[in-house]
Amino acid sequence: MKGELSQESEVKVGANMVWEVYGGLQLGKIVNDLLPDVVGTVEVVEGDGGVGTVVKLTFPRGTPGPSYMKERFTRIDDEKRIKETELIEGGFKELGFLSFRVRLEILEKNAESSIIRSTVEYEVAEEHAANAAFVSTKPFEDMAWRAAYHLISSGALFYLLHDVVVCCSCWKMFGTISEEIEVNVPASKAWEVYGTLELAKVAAEGLPDALDKIEVLQGDGNAGTVLKLTFPPATPVFTSYKEKFTIVDHVKKMKEAEVIEGGYLDLGFNLYRVRFEIIEKSALSCITRTTIEYDVKEEAAANASFVSIEPLLNIMKIAADHLLKINNSQVS
Repeated sequence: MKGELSQESEVKVGANMVWEVYGGLQLGKIVNDLLPDVVGTVEVVEGDGGVGTVVKLTFPRGTPGPSYMKERFTRIDDEKRIKETELIEGGFKELGFLSFRVRLEILEKNAESSIIRSTVEYEVAEEHAANAAFVSTKPFEDMAWRAAYHLISSGALFYLLHDVVVCCSCWKMFGTISEEIEVNVPASKAWEVYGTLELAKVAAEGLPDALDKIEVLQGDGNAGTVLKLTFPPATPVFTSYKEKFTIVDHVKKMKEAEVIEGGYLDLGFNLYRVRFEIIEKSALSCITRTTIEYDVKEEAAANASFVSIEPLLNIMKIAADHLLKINNSQVS
């Protein structure tokens, strides 16, 4: 399972000044000085802050799970103000993650303010997929605030702390999660299901314990179609929502749908979008890929934990079985 989480914090500090902190080893010193009980302590194992530098982050005492992690700086782009790191030991690797990468970007908003964007990209083994719930951008939000505070309190800028707090209230959290499976049917055959209302029918019939019913409220399966998904009464969090097909591209074999009423919107999400793609692998096989994209309000950030790729993965598996049965019957 692959996923991505991003978080943005706007700070009233110029981009070049913020990059002086984020582009080298100074960010680690700020963590040590201001966030040892929240994020942990940072130790430079090798390097001078450039590409190849290895740092060790030891988590605060009492933190559940692994006690430390080591990461390597894989990219430092002073012109674009981008730093990328990759986990090489400990941490999420002990939780079944195949990769865990962090990208830090400093985006200039104007001469006196900038946006600190933190992005986590990860891939976790299927048998450990539940551990994806431990991925969070909260530590990066804390670092952004402290970095801004450091620049101000050091006398580099002449703003009061409350100005930064007001500025940092411009907070966003958005993420993506994706999964894919290979199906031994031609891409065109798979699209006959995914590109029409047949997918809804197959899902409702194949997953009665997860889906009570799917109703077509409007449309014929093309862009603009509106569905209502109703879940069994015992389903936690919400029992129904409506979604609209916003893209049905028969050439690219891609469909996108967005929740327009209820469901995740009632949980503080600004956006909840699902994308299905059919990718040709050979004349007789294809990849079916599903992706969730979401944007959640700050006050509802904890509800991001309700986002799961598992229901869509189950739909892809049911659809794959359906496609194989049809294909085998036609061949025989």
